[in-house]
Amino acid sequence: SKMELHLLFYLILQITLVQGWWFVRDSVEYPHIGSFDKEAPFDDFPLPQSPSHINIQFLLFTRKNSQTSQQLDPYNANTVSSSNFDGAKKTFFVTHGYQSDWQSPYFPKMKDELLIKDDYNVILVDWEGGADNYLDYEQSASNTRVVGATIGEMMISLVSSQGASYNRFHLIGHSLGAHVMGHAGAYVNGAPWQITGLDPAGPSFENTDPRVRLDPSDAQYVEVIHTDGNWQQLGFGLVQDIGHTDYYVNGGDNQPGCSQDYFEHLFTLIIGKIDEFADGIACS
Repeated sequence: SKMELHLLFYLILQITLVQGWWFVRDSVEYPHIGSFDKEAPFDDFPLPQSPSHINIQFLLFTRKNSQTSQQLDPYNANTVSSSNFDGAKKTFFVTHGYQSDWQSPYFPKMKDELLIKDDYNVILVDWEGGADNYLDYEQSASNTRVVGATIGEMMISLVSSQGASYNRFHLIGHSLGAHVMGHAGAYVNGAPWQITGLDPAGPSFENTDPRVRLDPSDAQYVEVIHTDGNWQQLGFGLVQDIGHTDYYVNGGDNQPGCSQDYFEHLFTLIIGKIDEFADGIACS
């Protein structure tokens, strides 16, 4: 009957749309940095969000502009040539992790200390739009791929347009930011001189394929500082050694001055003090 034919057509259409949706969602492609898929070893992650959604920013500080940033664009050489960036000097890329941004207190402090030490180029990388998935850590973890690739494009631009050298690039990342820098180094085939991973994130990265996380092939020298690896105390750092050199400060788990009381942290979460909970479990 006509009704049966209409019903059959409708079912075929729905199946086609659903299968097509799954096909499209198996990969995404973004300008400049290419395609990203869910094939192994990334099959446990959602697809990364777009650079425009993540809103990746490169904020340059030098001794000439130690307190006011100059914004760089990897795809607009004029933003670099008109800035205080000096290709002859050492360049630090510094980035944050989950639920954070470049204005978190320790990043400006790190920038200030670096510029006290020497006249460097210090580029703070902000990806708050991709790190601030409050209820979806896995999405933020996946976004490290796109942020790393974009940093890779920034490095390529600095080398090609400003005479910078990969041998003068030092990448520093905290938590998920450590894996961001791993992807950045991999994007340029491990060319950067050094990566420092500050307590790399453990969830979704512990004992995974090196392509997923920071590993020794991502730079000429990779050092990792572990400070919060005790999962039994709600530690979120990675425990395994993943660098050329791994430091386990005070054993690599709980740090002096930080609460080790699991129930205290849990209580602050239950009563809705989210900020206090986050500060407590992130203390180490």
